Amino acid sequence: MSIINTKSVLVAAAVAAASMTAMSAPSNAADSGEAVWTSSCRRCHRDVAAVVPEGDPQQAALELTAFLTDHHAPDPAEREALVAWLLDQATE
Repeated sequence: MSIINTKSVLVAAAVAAASMTAMSAPSNAADSGEAVWTSSCRRCHRDVAAVVPEGDPQQAALELTAFLTDHHAPDPAEREALVAWLLDQATE
């Protein structure tokens, strides 16, 4: 295989991998948020609807993020996944 063909194959593989990762990200984020809820929140907070502020979802996200920063969710990635999952659950 020539160098040009090898590079083309590598680029195509990288693009395919990035596309698959992007397509699976929402599911992984939802799974991650639910996992954080299950391991860190559910024992004390049984009702998701009672945790999520009512009203504008953007404002609710800001309030949850501010609260969770100091309340058992210091990791930004976990906190973001949890907030997204909570908002999703509250709208179902």
